[in-house]
Amino acid sequence: MSKKILWLTSLMLVLSLVLAACGGATAATEEPVEEPAEEEVETPAEEETEEEATTEMTELIVWADEVRAPIINDLGNQFAAEYGVTLTVQEMGFGDIRDQLAVAGPAGEGPDIIIGAHDWLGQLVTNGLVAPLDLASVSGDFLDAAMNAFVYDGQQYGLPYATENIAFVCNADIVETAPATWDEVMTLAETLEADSGGETTAWTIQTIDPYHYFPLMTSFGGYVFGYDNGYDASDVGLDSEGAIAAASWLQSMVEGGHLSPDMYYGGVPARFTGYQEAGAVTGN
Repeated sequence: MSKKILWLTSLMLVLSLVLAACGGATAATEEPVEEPAEEEVETPAEEETEEEATTEMTELIVWADEVRAPIINDLGNQFAAEYGVTLTVQEMGFGDIRDQLAVAGPAGEGPDIIIGAHDWLGQLVTNGLVAPLDLASVSGDFLDAAMNAFVYDGQQYGLPYATENIAFVCNADIVETAPATWDEVMTLAETLEADSGGETTAWTIQTIDPYHYFPLMTSFGGYVFGYDNGYDASDVGLDSEGAIAAASWLQSMVEGGHLSPDMYYGGVPARFTGYQEAGAVTGN
């Protein structure tokens, strides 16, 4: 197995060059034969052997989860028809891809390509499981933020197929106008709880979830690491004034009975769709 995560178009080009070189070598070694018989110049066995070798060279193993595997399969069929590069998609749980790569990679097995999250990159690079790519020719087709998410120690290791973000969304059947500030969220919670006898509130957040907590913290001016043309690990902002203000506001929501301090991951969307929450921070 190659330890590199390869970009399909780049690999197609490399394979094309390899095949062209093979064809050139074959032509260069042909010796002229005086008045050859048709039987003597036909080499079906050699052509079959070369075709088999080409087929083996152009197969790529892709690991993807159950959501993305069908899409990659469809794209793979189109790509194979156009370029002759076959994708073999092996489906596994999204959370298992990184862990299984750590086992299969050092053993010389596993995929050529994985579909995963950019925040896996540090672990994958330090463990020697991925290799850098030269994507300078296409980087202008993507948002800088999306490309930079796959940069580690100044090198590009992946290509984004989608970008995700978080938003505060509201159920229009419960509230017509979304709150503009966190203080308005608290006021909305008080109003909804009073009107519904405590059955409906404004918003909640799952416990121990930095991903969904981060926009709350930054909206108060908090941060994790300082940033100046790159993150500064020596400047930790978890105890900054803004971060403490965000934690204090969250604590006041708990003390006011407006949200549960032990909300599990699936509880937030369930309460939102069940009309128990007017708003939710989500978006993945």
